[in-house]
Formats: sequence, C-alpha cells, structure tokens
Amino acid sequence: MSYWHNDMSFIRDDTLVLAFERHPWQQGWTWGTPSPVEYDNFIRSGGVRTMGPAWGTIGAEMTFENAFGYYEARIKFPDARGGTWGAFWLMNRLQGQEAGVQQNTTGFDHTFYGRGGAEIDVVESIAAHNNHGFNAATHFDSWQSGHQGNWPGNADTLDGLNIYDGDWHTFSVEWSPNDYRFFINGFEFARLSDINTNFYMPIGEGGWQGLTGADLLQVNQNPNYIKLSMEAAAWSLLAQGALLEDSGEMLVDWVRVWNGPRPASAYTPPNHSNMPTQRVTLVDVNITGTPHVGSTLTAVTNNKPADQPLLGLPPVFQWQQRADEAAVWTNIEDATDGALVLTDEQAGYYIRVRASHGGLTRISTIVGMVEAPGQPSLSLNIFNNGNSNNQSLAQAGLIRMWTRLDGVNALVPYADMEVTATLPNGQDAMSFVRINRIWNDLDNVNLIDVRKTEDWQYIHFAITRFGETLEVLLINDLYISQVFGLQAFNNGNDNNQSLANAGIIRIWTQINGVNALVPTDNLSVTAVDQDGRNAVRYVRINRIWNAPENVNLIDVTKVGADWETINLTVTLGSQVVELPLINNRFTQEQ
Repeated sequence: MSYWHNDMSFIRDDTLVLAFERHPWQQGWTWGTPSPVEYDNFIRSGGVRTMGPAWGTIGAEMTFENAFGYYEARIKFPDARGGTWGAFWLMNRLQGQEAGVQQNTTGFDHTFYGRGGAEIDVVESIAAHNNHGFNAATHFDSWQSGHQGNWPGNADTLDGLNIYDGDWHTFSVEWSPNDYRFFINGFEFARLSDINTNFYMPIGEGGWQGLTGADLLQVNQNPNYIKLSMEAAAWSLLAQGALLEDSGEMLVDWVRVWNGPRPASAYTPPNHSNMPTQRVTLVDVNITGTPHVGSTLTAVTNNKPADQPLLGLPPVFQWQQRADEAAVWTNIEDATDGALVLTDEQAGYYIRVRASHGGLTRISTIVGMVEAPGQPSLSLNIFNNGNSNNQSLAQAGLIRMWTRLDGVNALVPYADMEVTATLPNGQDAMSFVRINRIWNDLDNVNLIDVRKTEDWQYIHFAITRFGETLEVLLINDLYISQVFGLQAFNNGNDNNQSLANAGIIRIWTQINGVNALVPTDNLSVTAVDQDGRNAVRYVRINRIWNAPENVNLIDVTKVGADWETINLTVTLGSQVVELPLINNRFTQEQ
C-alpha cells in the first residue's frame, strides 16, 4: 500500500520522476487498515494527474480531460519484480463512485455500463507476472459490487520483450468510440475486441474499428483525465512476499495526445529489432501417433494466424497420464519435449499433453489407453441395425450391440472404452446410448443399447480402445421406413357380419403394412360427410386400456340415414392417409 506525496513527484533534467521509498504506515494515509504484508511494506510515492477541481470552480482551467484519441507516453520502469506497481492510465471522474454508470434523476443508471465512464489502464507494471510481465486493462461499473473489468492483453503476448531492462519504452492506447487498441513501442499487442478471439484480429485500414452491438456498452463515451503513478499494493507485493527495494524511481520522458486515430507520426523506437510484426497465439494442441508401447506420440500446435510461427521461445510441453476417469492427471517425469516415446510404464494409462506459450495453456484431447503387446481386438455383434431380424428387439425399439474380444462375446473393462455417438449434423447423440454393465460387476461391459426413436435417422457410433477406434453406422429403420397406413373392415359391405351387425366400420392402424400401435400425441383425425359437414361425431379413436398414449384402431359408427359417405383423413406426424367410407346401411335403405 502507498501514499502519494507531493515531494515524491518532481522534474529532473527535463524528466518527470515518480519516486518511491519505504516508510512506516501512518493513520489517515489510507482508506482503511492495511493488511500485514502492506503494513510491513508501506511506501511514500509519486503520482501526477491532469485533473484539477470540478468544472465551474476556481482552477478548472488547469484540467485536461478528453474523450477518444491516441495517448502515448515514454516511460522507464523500475523492476516490477521488486514489488512495485507503476502505471500510465486514463481515469474518469466517476470511477471512485460508479464508473460506467450515468446519473439520472432517480440515481445511477447501470444500463449504460462502460459507456458512462471507465478507467483505461494503458500499462501497469506488476509483480504478479514474474516473467517480465505487464498489463493492459479497463474497469467500469464502479469499484463496488457491480464492478466489471477486461484484461485484453499482457506481456505474455510478446515473448522476448522486457520493459524492465532499464531502457525507455513507449506505451500507448488508441481509444475510439467502439474499441481500445493497446501498443508498446509502436506494436499493437492487444485490443478490447480481441478478448474472445485469442488476442488476435487482423488490423484493418482507415478510420475507427472495433466492437459492435451490445459489446459497445463497454467502451467509454465520456472524457478521461491522464494519470501517471507509482504505488505498491497487496497484489503487487505477494508474488515476492515483501518489497525487495527500499527506494526507486519511475521516469517519464513525455506524454503526447492526438485527438483522433493513431497517426503515422506516432513514436516508434528505432532500436527494437526483436519486436514482432504481428501477434501470433497458440490456439490448440493435438496428438498424433498410435498409443502402443514402443511407439512415439507427437504434440502438434496450431497457431493463429496459421501460417506464422509462434514468437520468441518455443512452447513448453508437459505430458501427463492417468489410470482411469476418476484418477488425477499426473506429470510424466522428464516428458517435456514435443514427442513422447511410450514405455511399459505407460501401458494401461490414458495420455494427454499440455502446451504453454505466451501465458496461454492449451490441453490436448485424451489419447486412449496405451496398449501393451498382446491386447485382444474389440468387435461388436450387432442385432436389429436397420432391420427387424430380431422381433423382440424390434418391438422394444432398440439396436443391441454385444461386445466381443477376438471374435467371441466377452466382457470389456469399462475403463478401457471411450464411446461417442454423433448425429449427421454433428450433434452429440449419447442421450440415446446406454452402456450396460454387469449388475454385480460394474467395471465391465457386455452390451450396448441404442434406442430407436423418431428423433434420429442415422447415428455415427464409435468405440475407442487402446487408441484403436471401431466405427459403426447405426440405421433407425423405425424412422426411415415407418410408413403409416389404415386397413378398414366392413366399409360398404358385409364382409364382417359382427361389425355389420354392430353398425360400425373398423379401421386398424398399420406401420409398414402390419397392424401396429401409433402414438396419440402424433395423431390427428378429421371427417367430412358428403355435404361438407364435420362428421367427427361419428368417429371414435380407441386407445389401449393399459396404454392410453397409443391407438390401434378407429371406429366409425353407421347410423340411420345421417350420412352416406365420409372422407376420413388421419395424420400421423408428417404422413397423411385419406380413406373414403361408405355407409352401406344408408345405401341399402335407399
């Protein structure tokens, strides 16, 4: 924690000096009581700002506040690993209360977010990133419970750059109505609109560019003043545990402001040949190779943009293993290269690799269990896949797959299997899959069932075991060839005396030409007589007494001379069947 004191800010040889020195904490110097680490490492320090008194008061003419533009400062930082925190920032007057919130007649309106006011941290030297770290950030919606912030970039996006090397470095921000772009030594290393794009976006030509839509609420539309400061705080001290230097200085050569986009004349130091020409980030890492003892797995990184190598040092790899899904991943000793030769020690383990570069860590997909020599091959014995060759399974509405090892039905350890099921559109279909484990031996699988429903037509099913993948195309014949039909008895004749005597036409529901149950929630019926009148009153839909959600027949009553013909229409899902009915009692009476 620190206390800004006037005598710690001064000009020396045309250079602004913001000094700091260790000093005992005094009551009243801070808003509250410091933490133990802050109390023991309290400093007096320097800070300057361009904000005078509030507008309309004496001294207001001393204030410089501006909205939008390009802001640039040339700074020489002390080593942040000493526990200090130097910064170049743009501050809004409301930040101490409700930054990012506009005041109206009823109080503060939080619907404006960062548009009402925001703190813009062009650069912060921080001890929390020991590897030459620094930070760019924005803060809005107050420092209270509604506080929000974005950290679009840090030093880890620029490998090899050390801003604590005792040299001058230039830090700048282009603040437009719809974005913030952050620069170091003339190189754009981050922008707010990059936050969800892995810190990379091609730089366009001309004019302002940046966020659109709702994200624009994060960009301040009101004036900020300029602030340069040297401090210490708990979060900048804890990385070291203590302030490592009793005194030091942050030097500022100049600050410049352009009231518009970054100009071509903006400062670019001439002696920084190691500066990259564009940002390149680590997107993901994949593994190639077969997981067999004695073979080699290779980590392959994907970068963005894809045709550019990663900047600075190469990625750092760490290969890991675990025995099963419940186990914790552990590092494989001395396995920190881009390739891993599998030994007997990895047999029976799952493998993955972590790749780190530029502060980003990516984890590969999991490689199936490493196979030791002599593992039996897995196959499946499939019933009722696309046909009804097993009536009990067909009636149950499922496809059954028996697991086999070396061609014989056998138990397979569940930990050895990785099962995936995908619909043709890429959607996960595991909700239709049931992996059946032995009731008294939950560690083993002997069969896998896949439900047939109207929700799917094809499923791409796969089992990966010891790195080998067995793929199966499952066909839902209930879905594909489910042709709905009707079969009427006693329609215009007396071929069924019992029905004729009962005075009804009986209509059986059929699927694929076989009498079958159909679900009532997909069924609709209309009936119109010869005069175009609604004749549904003659129709009765018979549901199964112990399964009322299903229908197996429809009855139409023959009564007196009320109707001569009825056009019955039955719709099941998207299928429509029309059936003309003749009342032979009516015609006979004529």
